[in-house]
Amino acid sequence: MKRTQHTLHALRGAYAVFLLILSAGILYGQHLVNTGTFTNNGTIKVKENFTTSQDTFGGTVDFYGTAQTVPAIRYVNLSASGVSGNKTFDGSTIVTGDISVNQTSGGFLLSASDTLELQKTTSVPVSVTSGEFDVSAGTTKYGTGIQVIYGTTYKNLIAGGGNKSASGTVIVASGGTFTNSVTTNFGSNAFTGSGATFANSGTLQSAGIVTLGSGTSVNGTFEYTSGVAQSIADATYTGTLSLSGAGAKTVGTVTVAGSYAVAGGGRTYDGTFTYNSASGQTITAETYDSLALSGGGTKSFAAAATTTIGTALITSDPVVVEGTLALSNNAVATLSGDLTVNGTLNANATGATVIFNGAAQSIAGTATVASFTNLTLSGSADKSASINLDVAGTFTPTQGINMGSDTLIISNSAANAVGSYGHFEMVQGKMRRAIGTTAATYVMNDSATSVYFAETVPTSFSLTVLPGTPPTGYTAATHVNRKITPSYSGAFSGLTMKLGYLDGEKPSANESKLRFFKSNGNKLSTGQGTVRTPSSSSSWGVIAMSGIADGSSTAIDSELVAGSELIMKNTGAALITLADGGDWNTAGAWDEGYVPTSTDDVEIAHVTTLSTATNAVASTLTINSSQSLNISGANLTVSGNATNNGSLTIGTSRTLQVGSTGTGTLTNAGSVVNNGTVMIGD
Repeated sequence: MKRTQHTLHALRGAYAVFLLILSAGILYGQHLVNTGTFTNNGTIKVKENFTTSQDTFGGTVDFYGTAQTVPAIRYVNLSASGVSGNKTFDGSTIVTGDISVNQTSGGFLLSASDTLELQKTTSVPVSVTSGEFDVSAGTTKYGTGIQVIYGTTYKNLIAGGGNKSASGTVIVASGGTFTNSVTTNFGSNAFTGSGATFANSGTLQSAGIVTLGSGTSVNGTFEYTSGVAQSIADATYTGTLSLSGAGAKTVGTVTVAGSYAVAGGGRTYDGTFTYNSASGQTITAETYDSLALSGGGTKSFAAAATTTIGTALITSDPVVVEGTLALSNNAVATLSGDLTVNGTLNANATGATVIFNGAAQSIAGTATVASFTNLTLSGSADKSASINLDVAGTFTPTQGINMGSDTLIISNSAANAVGSYGHFEMVQGKMRRAIGTTAATYVMNDSATSVYFAETVPTSFSLTVLPGTPPTGYTAATHVNRKITPSYSGAFSGLTMKLGYLDGEKPSANESKLRFFKSNGNKLSTGQGTVRTPSSSSSWGVIAMSGIADGSSTAIDSELVAGSELIMKNTGAALITLADGGDWNTAGAWDEGYVPTSTDDVEIAHVTTLSTATNAVASTLTINSSQSLNISGANLTVSGNATNNGSLTIGTSRTLQVGSTGTGTLTNAGSVVNNGTVMIGD
């Protein structure tokens, strides 16, 4: 022993260069300084310093002192067997065989700027009987070939060149990097990578406990393969997330930017699952608890499969439903992008709500209908639809919608099934409401438009409203620039109908004399008058009429004909109706619901008599063709012009005065029988 030590000191002092071969024995040294060629097939035990110009040492080099520096060369086997103290790697070190540690405290230590490469294949390259193998700093690299990763905490871990497995719990520390280009299978061993950076171009597999953290992003492929119950680590998976194996999987707060594949045992979702690709992404058909879609790319629900939402769906991206998308009871889906339904949308479970809260959004697709329980339109702009929408619960339109040629169906027959409209918001196009009860107001296409059935109700009532669209015979001076077509299913009576219009749609004159006309030019008249509310820049204009009944004839004034246009147009003429006997002094006989005054233009459209003893007045008088006026009980004074295209009879001792204000003309193109006095002028 002493002879060997003296020899090594002599070598160091003289800087001699020679060949030393150690075959199978053990060489002890306080210091080892090698500037020559040292072939080691046995064990070298170094207690203090080890200096060598040789870049490879065979056999085993055992550092058995206290604090020692391990030179950055290639070793076959490396061991630490002292009582205490760290053996610190210095630079880039390679070990092709085994590393062993057996000391009371301390062991091998990798510094932050250093690299350790382990090249042993097939079996575990590190054995710690007692002490430490501390690679929580620096970079540890597993090289080529099939290798087993030693279970410990790494700062930076590199796995490449051949598939890897693990011998225990593997941890990549927060702030570190895990670089993997092969298939690394942790088996049932735990793996932790919380806060680490993943540079994974290969596949990571685990059948054990994985801890990553919601702030951790994993690229490449991560496969969970357990045959027993396994929890999926909260993280962002930017590549492929795959769940397989017979064991049930529990999925919490997970984000997938790539693809998501499932097989084997069932899955339970108890957090928010997010798809966030910036490009197109297919949603795997599962029963999610809370599903979020973001990233900007179009999200497609898989064809020939059903995706179910348990509590919430939140998306800012365009959504395409190719298969079936179903909302569970009380689930809420919030969409700020477009929705395309080419498959089936079943959002009609009890309490389920779909909210469109983006800007200009479209609801489109090849499906016949999209079904909702509750539908809310909000956000910053109106929506559009090119498929039918069926709402079985509540429709809340704080923003409007243009239905195009399709129909918004409110199949809930409760009067309060339509919530409050936003100011000046409306349903453009056709809206159909199921009607369930009398004496209730059913709001239709906007907040100013409604129907109220006092007597009998139809099964449903529809209005097609096209704002800013000229009705039949439109002129700017006389018409409201809004095309409206009512339709209904089933008989009704006692209808009070209110139709709204915007200030920009009103006629340029005589807004105060607006009323309803049928498509054939006849007035809609019930003898209960027309109630008018003028429009302004901040409020709706409204025309209302009561006592309307269903019918199929445009010739019957009180009947509303399904599918026939209803026109809002001004006129100065009051209109006598057949409904109430035709006496001039009967208020209910006039479409305005009152006896004409001296400012009213009077049109006689039916057989009319002035048989009571109360004198009558009018601003102008027109008797239509085939109609008649018989003045028998009192006198009639017309301050302006009178035109007879039908039959006019003035009874004995009765007077018809025309032009009582000094200007007026009596024009007769029909038949006049005067048995009293006709006075022209004042």
